[in-house]
Amino acid sequence: MIIRKPTIKIKRLLAAKSGKAVYDEVFHSGLNILSGCNGGGKTSVVQLLVYGLGYEVQHWKQEAGSCDEVFIECELNGQTVTLNRALQTQRASMQFFFGDLASGLRAGRSEWFSYPYNSGAKESFSQKLFEVLAIPEVKLDASENLTMHQLLRLIYSNQANPPSSIFNIEAFDSAFKREAIGKYLCGLYDNDLYDEKIELGRSEKALDKIISEIRAITSVLGRTQISSELFSTEQLRASYLEEIKSIREKIIALQEDTKLEYKQEKLATNQSAADITKIKETLYDLEVTQRDLEFEVEDIRLFLSELNQKLREVNDSLEAGSVLNSVAFKVCPCCFSELPDVTGDECSLCGSDDYLTRRNTNMLRMKNELSIQLRESNKIYDRKNEALNENSKKKKECERQLRQAVTKSIATVSVHNSQLEKGLFVYYAKVGELEQKIVDLERTEELRNAIAALSSKREGLQSRVSHLKGSIELKEGLARVRPGEVHSIISETVIAFLKSDSGSEKEFKEAEEVEYDFASSRVSVNGKTYFSESSISYLNNAFHLALLKLSLVKDYVRFPRLLILDGIENFGLEDQRSQNLQMNIKKYFSVEGVDHQIIIATKTIHPELDVPGVRVGSHFTEDAKSLKMQ
Repeated sequence: MIIRKPTIKIKRLLAAKSGKAVYDEVFHSGLNILSGCNGGGKTSVVQLLVYGLGYEVQHWKQEAGSCDEVFIECELNGQTVTLNRALQTQRASMQFFFGDLASGLRAGRSEWFSYPYNSGAKESFSQKLFEVLAIPEVKLDASENLTMHQLLRLIYSNQANPPSSIFNIEAFDSAFKREAIGKYLCGLYDNDLYDEKIELGRSEKALDKIISEIRAITSVLGRTQISSELFSTEQLRASYLEEIKSIREKIIALQEDTKLEYKQEKLATNQSAADITKIKETLYDLEVTQRDLEFEVEDIRLFLSELNQKLREVNDSLEAGSVLNSVAFKVCPCCFSELPDVTGDECSLCGSDDYLTRRNTNMLRMKNELSIQLRESNKIYDRKNEALNENSKKKKECERQLRQAVTKSIATVSVHNSQLEKGLFVYYAKVGELEQKIVDLERTEELRNAIAALSSKREGLQSRVSHLKGSIELKEGLARVRPGEVHSIISETVIAFLKSDSGSEKEFKEAEEVEYDFASSRVSVNGKTYFSESSISYLNNAFHLALLKLSLVKDYVRFPRLLILDGIENFGLEDQRSQNLQMNIKKYFSVEGVDHQIIIATKTIHPELDVPGVRVGSHFTEDAKSLKMQ
């Protein structure tokens, strides 16, 4: 069975109240039918199911709403994950356990990962689900991100909905939001294309700005008298410092030879020495901090590199595992003895019948932990880099202050002899000139470093701009092709269901053209949107089934191969039409080789489908409801 991304498959649903399980059933691939009389609790089960997946239920059935929490063991892209949500809070968080429900119930809370409803300091549970399902995040508008609740408005058909509405209705809805959700699930809303266009505009502006900055700096450097061809910056600095040292030695020698009397010698010397000592202490501290930060930054960089490598290896292992599931060893890789044949999904080496689940669960848990480590480590890396850059600036400024303080220390001593004063003045002037050259040299060096950094950025941006232009061109080409494909498949599927309807709706029998509009949340047949309420309800179900069919045909579709239809007899749909629809669902989807799941609730299950392999649990009645509250 092929597993396309994204795929959500429900394996087990457990609802609890006061520490006791009130509902606990296993689901399966393909068609799942919840059967029961009106008031038997079918909708209660559906509400608990969709809530556990992230949907915000507005009007709870009394018994369902009185539960304390719900657990859902599901497969996300083939990986087993258990979800848990409490019912007694608004916009409740979601707990994740990377394993099956039985293991999760045995495990301590420390092995569960909690994610809030809204993103902030921590990613939301919708973001985590999107990450596990390998689908992108998008913004519905300037302030709202796409959430699991919004996706479930189309994946789950609520029986309380008006029959003509494609989407489950909610307050503060908008046509733009509905269109974005519909296009996203159909693979037509390419958030990457939108983001790349925005990034291309920003990159081109940044590239123009960098080119302008390089030209400006180059023009300034062109007016300097320092030739980078003759000497390196370090060589020039060393030459100037050596010359300053030589002049200082001459000044000291001249002062000692002539036994000069100094005015305010003691005061000036002591003050200068104190200033120099203080600056040296500060410089030493900055140098120690610099070395520590450099070590920490490099250590974190290596750690990040290792984490990224591990994450790539985990992803590769998951991909390889999904491809090699069917590979069976014929010979033991250790002793080369022939191995016995295995049946079913058992491991050909150890014989375990759940090795795939255990392997994938462990890999998924490891991937989640690595993602958390990466996110936090990147934050630390950015903070340390910022501190390192700031410390480097302070260190450079401190070095400049130290040179000036040393020169000032010598220059504060004055002499009585005018001839000697003249000679010392020449020396001090020369030292000042050299100090200014060093300052100019450092500025020139900063400009050259800036050019090097900007040139590197320019190359990176130029490469990124070229890549974005190519990618945008490719995506725009696909964007022109996909809408036609999507419309064709949806239209054909809806028409097939309409023509096989056992009702008396003439327009359905003669259906040739189906149009749909996510923005207005409506479907039309041959240009007509008004039918009897029961026929509109049937058409709505057919459209949702067409979305599922589309996801099984095209791998770019983001509809998660899961469809939940609550109460298919809504608005007076006759029992005969309902049972006919059930058989058509079984017929149209039984031949697909792609893993999928359809969960429907009905009061009149077709006799051929009233079997354990299709029906989930027992038939609900007034005396034996779905939720065992007592």
